[in-house]
Amino acid sequence: NPLASIRLVVQGLLREIGTGVSDPGKVGQYLGLVDGEIDNCITVTRRLLLLSRQPESRRQLVDVVAAIDDALRLLDYDAQARGVRQEFRPPSSPIHVMADEGEVRMILLNLLQNAHHAMPEGGVVTVRAEVRDNEVTIEVADSGCGIPAEYLEHIFDPFFSRRADEVTGTGLGLTIVRNIVERFGGGIDVDSVVGEGTKFMVRLPLASAATAEAL
Repeated sequence: NPLASIRLVVQGLLREIGTGVSDPGKVGQYLGLVDGEIDNCITVTRRLLLLSRQPESRRQLVDVVAAIDDALRLLDYDAQARGVRQEFRPPSSPIHVMADEGEVRMILLNLLQNAHHAMPEGGVVTVRAEVRDNEVTIEVADSGCGIPAEYLEHIFDPFFSRRADEVTGTGLGLTIVRNIVERFGGGIDVDSVVGEGTKFMVRLPLASAATAEAL
């Protein structure tokens, strides 16, 4: 997924350059996103090798809203190409979790790309973030084809892949997402209705105010 994201950004840059009018600020922003995704490539490789173990990740204070903004910007070109409208409904105040920042972004990219794949004819993906009972809940909902009931119980299984756009995937994205979420003391749920869409809900422990002030 990070390599695919890098390719999308490079395609966006090539298109930008091809117009003959390049915005240096925008190009710099794209290159910054590519640099971050290279780090994610390294992380994904490590996770694939250590998926059966419980690797220790470096925990830090992660700004959930900033992570969502970056993920949506990174996939903006892909969304436009697929006819997908991305909507983010941010909370009224900042939200932080104690986790690995690269892995939080990896969770978001996986879920957002899955949402894009579920809407081969275009649609809307909506992202929300809010605090519920000392947990941060991140919702990623799409207006796609939905997941048949017989597939739902298998979507987190390694190597299980049934994409609506008929492209063969690795079937590891959701396995890695659940592995990361559970390692940080959270959980992930999914609601889906065939023909209406799918909603993934990631729950992570809220960073306490004392922790945020200390850092």
